[in-house]
Amino acid sequence: MRPYRPPSVLLPRCSQCLHRTISTTATATRKRRKARDAQKQTDRDLQERAAVLRARIRDARIARREDWMLGPLAPRRDKGHSEYGTVSARELEGVKGGLGRGVLTERGRGGVSAAAAGKKGGVGRSWRESLIYEGDRVAVVSGTGPESREKGRIGVVEAVRRERRDVLIKDLNPAYIKALSATEAGLPLIQERRLTIPLSSIRLVHKIPDPLTGISTDKIIERLIPLPDEAQASIRAEFAAGAIGQKELIHRLRGRTIPGSKEVYKHWLEIPLPNPQHDSDDSRKRKAPKPLDNDTQRFEVEARTWTPTLLRAPMPGGVIDELRNKYSRFRTRHDAGYQLALDNRARRKAEYEAWARSGGGVMVTPRMEARQKEREVLKGRGEPVLERALLERIGEVMKERGW
Repeated sequence: MRPYRPPSVLLPRCSQCLHRTISTTATATRKRRKARDAQKQTDRDLQERAAVLRARIRDARIARREDWMLGPLAPRRDKGHSEYGTVSARELEGVKGGLGRGVLTERGRGGVSAAAAGKKGGVGRSWRESLIYEGDRVAVVSGTGPESREKGRIGVVEAVRRERRDVLIKDLNPAYIKALSATEAGLPLIQERRLTIPLSSIRLVHKIPDPLTGISTDKIIERLIPLPDEAQASIRAEFAAGAIGQKELIHRLRGRTIPGSKEVYKHWLEIPLPNPQHDSDDSRKRKAPKPLDNDTQRFEVEARTWTPTLLRAPMPGGVIDELRNKYSRFRTRHDAGYQLALDNRARRKAEYEAWARSGGGVMVTPRMEARQKEREVLKGRGEPVLERALLERIGEVMKERGW
């Protein structure tokens, strides 16, 4: 129904109130119906996502028990049933509104608030989640799903899905997806895709100067806010003075800042938005470098200048010393001088052992000489042999004592 409009003809007071009540009731009913449909869709997405997670947990429990029971005979989990360790394509869709705190705890009030959804900065329960744009460098700081393996890594945002409150980061969170249909336009059954990461699991990474040294280093920014009116007025003053153009004015007014930066830097620290479009324009305008006279020709690069043979080592003599320690005991080839030193060391060790066995230069007394001769005589006799009579006596004693 159309919104309330005053009647074209003058009606009595009671008729005007009735007309206004009907229009207002129709508008409120339409809004409630729209909010109810959105909530049903959110609940449906949550149920589907929860079903996928429950199935994954159930399979993990079964696999854990099989691994414990079967030991080395446990099946390989990365292959089987022509799926080859893939995940469902449902993981790519996510949930409208995300699985963040805003949906799970604000269900009674319709999930993400309409005020937050209407802001141009993006959808989110906080500015630190909504002020992320395509081309920003972000760091993965947390995660409970597949993105947890990417914790601590930094990447560039390729796409931001505001309705589902997640982002797609370049070269992060890859996964193998099982296609919905095997006959999809000639596509393979197993496809490699990149899963999205929730906005609540990432933080912006930007170069911020140190307030003492002035050196700019990468910092992880916990919270972002839009530029306050004071900073926007300063930017408009620069535009009025002709220092910046119309495009730069619009671009800078959409910038972001860090809460409390004015107290530290004496001014609001402006964090500009990424501008991938300008970068692509510059790369498109960039021409191929002009060849110079001193450039290396292609045929010189591809020319074969050395052919290995079996008569000598396929590398200079000093390369093997760089690959492995020159005096390492694990080497099988040594220099002739070092090998001679090893032989001399072994010879001196053998001479010392022989000298130590002979007494080592210590004065030998007649008693020591007699003991040495006795040991040599005993050693020459060999092992003693017991006589038969002695063996019989030993047997009698053992029998008497019960051994």
